[in-house]
Amino acid sequence: MGHGRLRGEGSIGAWAAKWCKEFGVAREEDVGTYDVERCRQFGSRGVPDDIEKKCADHKMSDTTMVTTFEEACKALASGYGISICSGQGFSMRRDAEGFASPRGHWAHCMSLIGYRKGGKRPGCVIVNSWGSDTTTGPQPDGLPASAWWCEADVINRILREKDSWAFSGFAGFPARKLNWLI
Repeated sequence: MGHGRLRGEGSIGAWAAKWCKEFGVAREEDVGTYDVERCRQFGSRGVPDDIEKKCADHKMSDTTMVTTFEEACKALASGYGISICSGQGFSMRRDAEGFASPRGHWAHCMSLIGYRKGGKRPGCVIVNSWGSDTTTGPQPDGLPASAWWCEADVINRILREKDSWAFSGFAGFPARKLNWLI
C-alpha cells in the first residue's frame, strides 16, 4: 500500500485500513505463526500471491477514522474492531488496577478491545502484538497477558494523531460477543 514511501520497515494505519478494505486479511493458519522477518519481507517485497488470494475472502466492508475516546467507546459497543496507530509508548508494567503508564515513543499499531466509561479511571483496554511475556503486572478481571488499561485522556491523545481506525463488515467471520465491554 505504501509503495516504498517509508524508509525502513513499518506502515501507516491508513494504509493498513485501506488494505483490509481492498484486499482483506489472512487467517493465521494461512500465513503461519507470527514472524518478524516474514513481516519485513512482506513489507519490502509485497504479500505473496497465494496469501493475497486467501485475503480476498476476508475483506472489510468499511473502515472509519476514530478520533476521540467517545467514538472509540461507541465503535466498540457496536462490535467494531479498532486499530490504534500512534507514537505513544507505554511502560509495559501494569499497576494494581491493570493500567500501564504512557512512556516513551513507539511507532506502533495495537488494538482497542474494550472500554470503561464509569468509575474513577475511565479508559480502554489496549492489546499489543508483542506476545504474552512482554507486559508484566496484575491482570485484574482476566485482562489478557499482552494487554493493559489506558486512561481516557491518553486514548484521546493517541486518537488525535488521526491514524486509528474502526473496522466493520468483516467478511467470512461470524459476529461474536465482546468480552471487554464494561
